[in-house]
Amino acid sequence: MNILNKHFTLLSLCFIFLLNSCSNKIWKIQSENSITNRISNCKVSTQIVKYKCWMLKFEKLKSNLLKAGLINDKPIKPVIIEIPSPDGDVIKFEMYQSQTMSPELAKQFPELKSYMGNAVADKSTTIRANINETGFHALITSTKGQWLVEPYCIRKSKDFYCCYWKSDFKSNREPFNENR
Repeated sequence: MNILNKHFTLLSLCFIFLLNSCSNKIWKIQSENSITNRISNCKVSTQIVKYKCWMLKFEKLKSNLLKAGLINDKPIKPVIIEIPSPDGDVIKFEMYQSQTMSPELAKQFPELKSYMGNAVADKSTTIRANINETGFHALITSTKGQWLVEPYCIRKSKDFYCCYWKSDFKSNREPFNENR
């Protein structure tokens, strides 16, 4: 009986591991310590006073977004992408590719892609996003305010991100004054 229990436990652990590794989730909330332990000499800007840390399966997000149809194509073919919020939730968005560069420039820089969309559950929540050589960047506008998703450490990793309300970004620059 003891050997049977050991085999059952081992089989259960293997099954749980397989379920976790096959998960379609591309975002996973992280503690800041878990990120700083993985990326040396890097921290979020001191101008961001409150944020959540997330780990992203960047290549999976990128390949999913490449399936999005161009906003002007008929019929429009969106993809459903999950995006984190500063509250710790993950929100589903219908995303489309958005042409922001001239066709000539887009040909010259095929790695730069722009996207737009709306939350599936609340069409008034909008997203503008892009993927470039530094990672994924997004600005989301909702009735609760605007939030951003940006690489935790630009040029060090495309797998870790900070997510924060725009109101939690405190600029250290003086406001514009046309009389100066």
